[in-house]
Amino acid sequence: MIDRQLALTLEKRLKRFPILTLTGPRQSGKSTLLRNYFPEYAYVNLERPDYRHLIMNDPIGFLRSQEKGVIFNERAYISIFGRQDKHKPPFPV
Repeated sequence: MIDRQLALTLEKRLKRFPILTLTGPRQSGKSTLLRNYFPEYAYVNLERPDYRHLIMNDPIGFLRSQEKGVIFNERAYISIFGRQDKHKPPFPV
């Protein structure tokens, strides 16, 4: 029930705003909710070094290559969206 209510809220917000952020405690179902309700969106897990490298080298090109929206998971692994939160270098050393 809560998932459905939240999904409806997200859909309404997406009509007004091009970018949304969904935050919450770890392992609470945020990614699952987004992937289930927006299956047409690309899913990018930023824990993967190959995705981080691609986005860091050409962020605008990456975003333009997406036909629909993008779900970014583990945003804290990349600093392009703000400060880097994880205590790890952006790329393997």
